[in-house]
Amino acid sequence: MNGLVMYGAVLALLLAAAPDDFWDPTTAQYFLAIGLIGTWRYSWAAVHWVRAMIYQHIVFPRWRAAADKLIPEIADEQVYMLVTSFRIDTETTRRVYQAAFEEAIACGSPVTLVASIVEMGDQRLIKRLFEALNPPHHVRLVLVRIMGSGKRDALACGFRAISIDRPPPGSVVLVIDGDSLLEPGTIKKTLPFFKLFPNASALTTDEFCEVVGRRIFREWYNLRFAQRHVLMSSVGLSRHVLTLTGRMSAFRSEVVTDPEFIARVEMDYIDHPRLGRFKFLTGDDKSSWYEIL
Repeated sequence: MNGLVMYGAVLALLLAAAPDDFWDPTTAQYFLAIGLIGTWRYSWAAVHWVRAMIYQHIVFPRWRAAADKLIPEIADEQVYMLVTSFRIDTETTRRVYQAAFEEAIACGSPVTLVASIVEMGDQRLIKRLFEALNPPHHVRLVLVRIMGSGKRDALACGFRAISIDRPPPGSVVLVIDGDSLLEPGTIKKTLPFFKLFPNASALTTDEFCEVVGRRIFREWYNLRFAQRHVLMSSVGLSRHVLTLTGRMSAFRSEVVTDPEFIARVEMDYIDHPRLGRFKFLTGDDKSSWYEIL
């Protein structure tokens, strides 16, 4: 934070000391300034694109090949899938949970799907889907009903439900949004990376969007997801990411069952140098209800 403040102060001083011609759109100095800003911005974009190409075509294929060799070793690993849903349309909810159940059944590993929900209608729909698929004994469903007090509460209550189950060491938790569809094979493709990189605490995944509506909105979302993929690939070259998407990320169970981590998710805050602390508080009513199938 101190470095950022110093950078901003130096930039402000430079702008204040600039001559008047610097701000006149009819002068060459003005266009030179705009050109320098554009060059700086797009040079960063070029750096990210080059790094992304190296990651996508050289580095990640090697990781993928090495991870595929470890798939037999994760056959008995415990997997948790935490799905959070609140006021999402019925058809989307049906598709999301059906895809999740089918993936849990197909992967062959012991899977516990934790549905953190608010509405009774979602509870009935999810239970009907689960019973209709008649899953094998290694697939369980845990329903967590909470007050509609926000996604942070939904995640925290889901993490606590997983903690109560006492996950064995090495188990993995997939955190999935209520409007995210898992592609077939997602679990088998994801888990081996935790074997390949023992020090990795979490990872995020590539995503595609499915947009219903006007073409301009579909194209805009496709562009945004493509930009995200380039940026994530670039920073992934350093084996780090700036953020873990809420749509589908995977964590080691030791992370999500840590009480400090749960508390941080539930009540996050930002300290502003001038305005003080902003708290992202959740609802006061912490009541929740659990059902295990």
